[in-house]
Amino acid sequence: MTIVGALAVAGTTSCNDYDYDKELNSVEIDGKILIKNTAGQSFSTRINGDDITVLVNPLLDADSVLKHAYPVFYLPMGATCAPDPAEMQDFTKEVKYTITSGNGKRQRTYTFSGYGPSDFVPEGEGFTTAQLLAEKVVSELGYPMDGLAASQTETSPNGGLIYWPAYCGKKLVGFSRSYAWGIDNGVSIAPNPSLAIKIFDPETLIEDKTATLNLGSLTVDKIVNICNDVKGHLIACTGGENGAQSDVYYWTAIDATPIHLGTLPEPVYTNSHNADCSKFIQVAGDITTKALISYSPKFTATGDHIVVPVNGGVMDTDYTTISTYHDVMVSGYFQMIAFYDADLITGSYAVGYNEGGIPKVGYCRATGGELYTSTINLNAVPFTAVAGGADKWWAGDGKSHGKGGARRPFVSAMTINGKQYMLALSGYDWRQKAKFTSADFKEFDTESILNHDFIRAELAFDSTTTGGGAMAYGYGGCACWTYDEETREANLAIWYSLEGLATFRLTCYE
Repeated sequence: MTIVGALAVAGTTSCNDYDYDKELNSVEIDGKILIKNTAGQSFSTRINGDDITVLVNPLLDADSVLKHAYPVFYLPMGATCAPDPAEMQDFTKEVKYTITSGNGKRQRTYTFSGYGPSDFVPEGEGFTTAQLLAEKVVSELGYPMDGLAASQTETSPNGGLIYWPAYCGKKLVGFSRSYAWGIDNGVSIAPNPSLAIKIFDPETLIEDKTATLNLGSLTVDKIVNICNDVKGHLIACTGGENGAQSDVYYWTAIDATPIHLGTLPEPVYTNSHNADCSKFIQVAGDITTKALISYSPKFTATGDHIVVPVNGGVMDTDYTTISTYHDVMVSGYFQMIAFYDADLITGSYAVGYNEGGIPKVGYCRATGGELYTSTINLNAVPFTAVAGGADKWWAGDGKSHGKGGARRPFVSAMTINGKQYMLALSGYDWRQKAKFTSADFKEFDTESILNHDFIRAELAFDSTTTGGGAMAYGYGGCACWTYDEETREANLAIWYSLEGLATFRLTCYE
């Protein structure tokens, strides 16, 4: 048997292993066929009789990667192939190879008829490719910011839109509580419902001015925050200042009437002022079947978080309190948890808090199991991980927040193709940083597009009025994501606080 390709033609078996008469009469290609290009990339194939399809990751430009390539495959002993497999071919077009048996008595023609999407990697191996879809600074999103400056004298919310992006099906909804409620924090911003909710195409972040979110009986001045579940159902938590009753609604589509899920056991927003971004809900699972709603309504010394199960699309009357045993007041008035799935008994969750101005993040089991032990520097390049202390947390250098009630660090717990990941958003001075790692902190690709600053824009800031950076007047970033089990595709949106919004697609192809 012979391997044929641009790099080698060599016998692979001993003489005693062959039935020569049978082998010399064979024209069957044996085993897998690979396509390799000049960049060193390899592509598998799908064989159906004499027809062969090249399999390419859909995020790659097949017309480019297959333009100059060659096949590698095995031939029967003595068989020949025409044209010469060592010659480069354009596999975006039909390519035929004719195999002639070693005794010259038989021929067979194989046709490379085109290309298609590659297979998925096995369940449990996570995603393979991350693609940046779009990124825009705040002013490009249609908000009336004066550049991106953060001077207290301006009539803009100082970069503090108090903002949440959330998916609703194929749309991305942006909610600004600064414009929904109005804000009085350094400057007064009047409520503006037309700016409170915007709808974008997540592929381009171009605002869809033809689409309108059906609020039903809701009004934007009562919405505390929006988020979405893993399936892309939009979710809103209502309430208001001074501990008003908090109800949860969800949408199955942008134009659908919001469905009332139920009333939370305690109000989400308990402050007497309107400039706090630390109070919000997060949802894990599918809100229409099985989900968990988590939030931290009060600043407690034990770091208490309420977790409310949803079963069959109905909010349970019973709820659970999970404590991190880290003082929220010491933690800079912020702490959050985010579940990886909707199982309260056997599930796990990510924790974000800060201590002494240093953002910290952790991972633990819902049943109180052991937390992973690791300490990291969020700003280190390359990423470094070191065994931590008894508290089982990892920490990163950087500015935890510039305002009381800022979201830093915000954590998002993601399960993609059977593997758990954590996205942490933390900043330093006037930059917001995103860090993406496996939940056990063992895998961290510093070159990944998900681990970077939002640095496309040169940001303006006034060091005199802001104390060194615009981020001092921001409320921190946040993120939302969806996952389709059938296509094994995740969509991710990251709000980088003062700086802007970016969207990504994560796929699981070989």
